[in-house]
Amino acid sequence: MKNLRFIIIIFFFNFNLFAKVNTIDYSYLLFSVNGNSVNQGTGFFLKKNNILYLVTAAHNFHLDKTSKIKTTEAFYLRLPKSDNSFDVILIENNPLNKNIEYQNLDVNFYIINIPANYNVNIINIEEKRIFDVKSLICYGYSVVDKNFDNLQMYIAKNEPTEFQGSIFKSYEKPIPYDDGTVDYNNFAAIYVSNTLGKGSSGSPVFSKTLSNGEELFEFVGLIHTGNEIYKEATMLRKEIIKEIFDKI
Repeated sequence: MKNLRFIIIIFFFNFNLFAKVNTIDYSYLLFSVNGNSVNQGTGFFLKKNNILYLVTAAHNFHLDKTSKIKTTEAFYLRLPKSDNSFDVILIENNPLNKNIEYQNLDVNFYIINIPANYNVNIINIEEKRIFDVKSLICYGYSVVDKNFDNLQMYIAKNEPTEFQGSIFKSYEKPIPYDDGTVDYNNFAAIYVSNTLGKGSSGSPVFSKTLSNGEELFEFVGLIHTGNEIYKEATMLRKEIIKEIFDKI
């Protein structure tokens, strides 16, 4: 990792949730390194009171979603540059404390204290959803191979995979479980085989709606669990993310 250059400047762009956008630009590669192995995930940015927050799935860099046990003391964030190269910054694995009622939800928030000068795209979580959620799209940085001999090349060449899916039953209804309990925090989706890989956890999820011939996108959640056998994925609702975010 010695050859990776660390720069700490960021540019901010707000995401209008109802405009035509390139949703791939809101997903960022996160990774930790242990010897010649890489553990990776995906994250995105929110902003509140002029403070920038990185958001990702809690289990990416902890033993599980409770975040009680770290799997790494720090991880890296890859930031693209205008010349198609990249820089990485080191982030201490110290997520903000969540209220106790949210401890079992698979999301973490990190304050990113970085001065300005990169193309960082920020999701505006304050916008209210106006379309029915049916078709879904997100981009996650899946593990593409197990050959980490050249870590710098692996990180440089890793591109996000497009998740293709749709709502399972209804976004508005809770998920029923076999034990009789219901889940109001998450929603379920079905997806096309091999479009959701390890490393996609933490990706921002968007609904895709065709209106007057134009594709419109809305942020609706964070993906954190997938089952390739049944082609089912579980996603934390935007409303719950906002509720947690408002209280940290």
